[in-house]
Amino acid sequence: SDVYKRQVLEWEEARDFDSFYDDDLATVSVIDVDAGTTNVIYTTANESVVNWIPRLVDLPASTAGHTVHIEFRYQELGSTGAGFAGWYIDNVAVREQ
Repeated sequence: SDVYKRQVLEWEEARDFDSFYDDDLATVSVIDVDAGTTNVIYTTANESVVNWIPRLVDLPASTAGHTVHIEFRYQELGSTGAGFAGWYIDNVAVREQ
């Protein structure tokens, strides 16, 4: 019998966001090239994390067997110019579980 194995996206992140003005946003999207769709699978805003922390997020089941692009996007929505460093990403992997 076939047992469905879920696809997960793993990475480590550290963030230096402006938590006072609520104007930093980070998202991870899965772009399904075959279906022409985009799904946001992770969003975080306005919280700094100085140490590396692991993240694990399920990929949409609809993308199984498709060509996908993973997009990590950081947006500074305000213009405070306060010198926050932003979003650091490392050790990105797609795995079956």
